[in-house]
Amino acid sequence: MCGIAATIGGTREQVEAMLNAQAARGPDGEGIAQVGAAILGHRRLAILDPSPASAQPIRVGPVTLAFAGEVWNYRALREGIERDLGHQFHTTGDAEVFAAALARWGIAALGRIEGMFAAVWTDDSADGGSALYVARDRFGEIPLHRTSLEGLFRRPPLIATEIKALLAAGADPAEIEWVDPGSVLVVLPEVAHKHWYYGITTDRRPGDSWPREYRLHELLGNACQERAISDVPVCALLSGGLDSSALCAFLRTLIPGLVVYTAFHDDRSADLLAARAAAKYLDLELREVFIPEPTAEDLAYVVRVIEMPYKVQVEIGWPCLVLADRIAYDGFKVAFVGEGSDELWASYGFSQRLRTNADWERQREYLVRRQHRMNFARANKAFLSRGVEPRLPFMHRPLVEWALGLPRASIRQRGRPKAILQDALRGVLPDAIVDRRKLAFQDGLGIKAGIAARLSDPAAFYHKTWLDTLNGKE
Repeated sequence: MCGIAATIGGTREQVEAMLNAQAARGPDGEGIAQVGAAILGHRRLAILDPSPASAQPIRVGPVTLAFAGEVWNYRALREGIERDLGHQFHTTGDAEVFAAALARWGIAALGRIEGMFAAVWTDDSADGGSALYVARDRFGEIPLHRTSLEGLFRRPPLIATEIKALLAAGADPAEIEWVDPGSVLVVLPEVAHKHWYYGITTDRRPGDSWPREYRLHELLGNACQERAISDVPVCALLSGGLDSSALCAFLRTLIPGLVVYTAFHDDRSADLLAARAAAKYLDLELREVFIPEPTAEDLAYVVRVIEMPYKVQVEIGWPCLVLADRIAYDGFKVAFVGEGSDELWASYGFSQRLRTNADWERQREYLVRRQHRMNFARANKAFLSRGVEPRLPFMHRPLVEWALGLPRASIRQRGRPKAILQDALRGVLPDAIVDRRKLAFQDGLGIKAGIAARLSDPAAFYHKTWLDTLNGKE
């Protein structure tokens, strides 16, 4: 996980300003490369092959690449490229593999890559290096922002993993947009084209001979195994809820000596007691992190870090920052988190009021689609502000496609909004964890009342803070 910045037709000074503004995302190195009118910048958080050989931007043949994220299947891709093309690799990381795949297959390589990423690159063989390519992973696990692509000849586009970087380079806040998940932009100095390489699909194949809870168990295990790759220390979050406990149950078999972290405000809270019970059952070292009640200044800082004013995101963002501080202090660079599960199963209270199966299916797909600018962005920006990469196993592509293809009756039962996940984890986790009532993180933590007492209108405060930030008044 890293930070990227790019422009075509802009200046090196703009790219340098964008990299400086998101330096926390990449404390292990910085690089800039210019190819024609395109300038690519990278701040490095070294996780796979921490050696200087994997520094970015990296060039393989005609391709110059800078990307933030990870390629989960890079070893398989590498073996195929070596076998079929005889390409000789010079690193052991995934950046060189990503660039080699782009050199071999062009944009079509994105369909072969399983990973989370925000990427910018140039390709001399495709267009003589006159275009800048901009792409984001299928579900938007890694944030990526750009300025407007209208009137390119007047305003060269700016691209970066964080909004503050675009602002540092002089972007107009009114022209800042998200790069869509599953898309790739081909940006020339005066025109841009957008292509979709992925749209959320559902796997409704009939005749699955395995019970659904067995299939879920298999897919979630594969998701954790795929994401367990790392050349630096890895940890996980354990809230005491079903989602994080499920991930820890699988990760303990993949990561020897796994350390897990839990947040608490009240040492008598049900969440803390559940986290202790789950850690004891799984024989994991649990590190308990006290979350102080935030001040108004603390919450304003959260808004600026996660770059959004939404009440729930800000109030979850605060404990995320405190956790990330401790995790980074303890020497970990990777943390597994449970984001995405509630969306797959639509376990929120408002989803329980949906009447038809068609409404249910549309709601779940909508929830998954919008997380790229909500939960995923909040988790990414909060943890990366401390140089910690969050990984989201529930966004494993085969798991997402399979889960979204399930009918409502197979997922939930009366009083059991995640019945399928509960059944899959029965016997793997204590019954007390499997049968726990769903509780929102900030509710279980117990800081909402204190925030409400401190701020007469929290939502209005967050929105004003964000508007002031965009307008340079922080």
